[in-house]
Amino acid sequence: MKKAALFLIVVLAPALCGARIITVDDNTPADFNNIQAAIDDANDGDTVEIQPGTYTGPGNRDIDFLGKRITVCSIDPNDPNTVSQTIIDCNGTSGDPHRGFHFHSKEDANSVLAGLTVTNCLMGPGAGVYCEDSSPLITNCTFSNSSGQSVIYQRYPDNGGTLRIVKCAITGNWAMGVYCDAGPEVLRINLTDCVISGSMFDGVYSDHRGRPVEISITGCVISNNGGTGVANFNGAMSDCTISGNSDMGVSEFNGTISNCTISDNSKAGISGGGGSLNNCIVSENAGNAGVYRFNGDISNCVVRGNYSSGIANCVGTISGCTIIDNTAGFGGGGGIRCAGIGTEEGELTRISDCVISGNSTIGSGGGIYCSNYSPEIVNCIITRNQVLDSANPTTGGGAIATLRLVSPIIRNCTITENSGKIANAILCLGNVTITNCVIWGNVGPRPIALRQDSTLNISWSDLEYGQSKVSLQPDCTLNWGPGNIDADPCFVDVDDRDYRLKSQAGRFDPNNDSWVLDDVTSPCIDVGDPMTPIMHEPFPNGGIVNMGVYGGTAEASKSHFGKPPCEIIVAGDINGDCEVSFLDFRLMAVHWLKDR
Repeated sequence: MKKAALFLIVVLAPALCGARIITVDDNTPADFNNIQAAIDDANDGDTVEIQPGTYTGPGNRDIDFLGKRITVCSIDPNDPNTVSQTIIDCNGTSGDPHRGFHFHSKEDANSVLAGLTVTNCLMGPGAGVYCEDSSPLITNCTFSNSSGQSVIYQRYPDNGGTLRIVKCAITGNWAMGVYCDAGPEVLRINLTDCVISGSMFDGVYSDHRGRPVEISITGCVISNNGGTGVANFNGAMSDCTISGNSDMGVSEFNGTISNCTISDNSKAGISGGGGSLNNCIVSENAGNAGVYRFNGDISNCVVRGNYSSGIANCVGTISGCTIIDNTAGFGGGGGIRCAGIGTEEGELTRISDCVISGNSTIGSGGGIYCSNYSPEIVNCIITRNQVLDSANPTTGGGAIATLRLVSPIIRNCTITENSGKIANAILCLGNVTITNCVIWGNVGPRPIALRQDSTLNISWSDLEYGQSKVSLQPDCTLNWGPGNIDADPCFVDVDDRDYRLKSQAGRFDPNNDSWVLDDVTSPCIDVGDPMTPIMHEPFPNGGIVNMGVYGGTAEASKSHFGKPPCEIIVAGDINGDCEVSFLDFRLMAVHWLKDR
């Protein structure tokens, strides 16, 4: 019994004594004068506290946590001045290479590196920190002026953990910033509130070779790196700035990218990968397009001022985006180049609720260019786009251009103030269907042109100059359907780009979040395709969808019947004219048993 009691005392003694703070200082009295000696003496739960100073030589480089659950830190990791004054200088050279830290004993988040500046490292992978089968927590550290393959290297974790790098600065290194080398198990890494800039190569890179890599990047600035900002990952990225990188901003990222600014990169802002891209600003990227070959959903983004198109060769949907002031070369599609939009089976993709404005190309399709696949373009404003003068006499379509073998559907769009050769609005080379659109006020006498055995099906639309100004080559077909008109749509304010329709019954004013009564009513109200659902149009809505971009939406202008709107909504009054009549019965009959 006595031996058993003695054994328990020996085993439990460290726990009974509590965690220690072990001090390191190479100039004044402390527990140890080098970091490795302090770690060697530490037990799980201890803290190795390093006093301000510059630590060099053996014991202060190639540092090994030895699998211990300890914290190695400066005296105040949250104070930037303390961090900058607590320096591990590895003095690595090509003849005598050294790194900062080496984790290789299955360390997890209980092994913490905090509040240090690690500099002048030179080693292959992981010049600053090499993590092998380990996932420590690295926080409030600065890594600078180091050389090698990468500054922080994560390799083959098999402990099921996640490498967390929080509030670190990885700047001015002759290497990649963070490099992940995947193995059989899932490699997980979280980057939070970090700055990764000035790397000679990529900022954050994964060599996954088809193996699982999951990353979370939140609140980071990844900028001015010599390669791509972020490349080859699955996961999520949010609230980040990816800018000024010498290659792409983001490459082959599969997952969710949200609330990010991706700008001023030398090639595409985003290239490859897929998933969802939402609430982002993608601007001023210099090559391949702002968003290029991204397979997924792009929503509520601002895509502005990119070269080689705003969005190009993507597979998926584009909704609620503002796509403005982008340019493209002979490939066409200043705003959106639809070459490849759609699935391999050629199913339709929607471009909906977008503003596509001020884009240009020396090819065709200042706003949108369609080839290979056939998008459905719905409830979009396509305005002030242009095809610039070039030596190619066949270019045109200031707003939209299509190639043969494509069959886009254009519905409830407002297409105005565009300019281009051959056709200032739409150049058709294919089978194009237009319904419920307003095509008015484009620059030039020829809004639509058909070329090379093309077909245009247009109905229930307001086309300036009417059928007579549609230009057809002899081998083309124009199917002039029912419901087309040639009448001034009565836009609210063209100069201010407010293309809502005036109405004596009320039209929406977004500046005051109110409804305004005009002195005239647009002829485009209640004259869309009777078979198109009115969707969210406010009452009174005539029971028939409006033409133009706001048709079918909650901001559709209201129907005017020559008298004040109804004070009481009467059951059965479908069109909102304050009485139940044969007109209401007719509307009900037209939509009888329709499910949408």
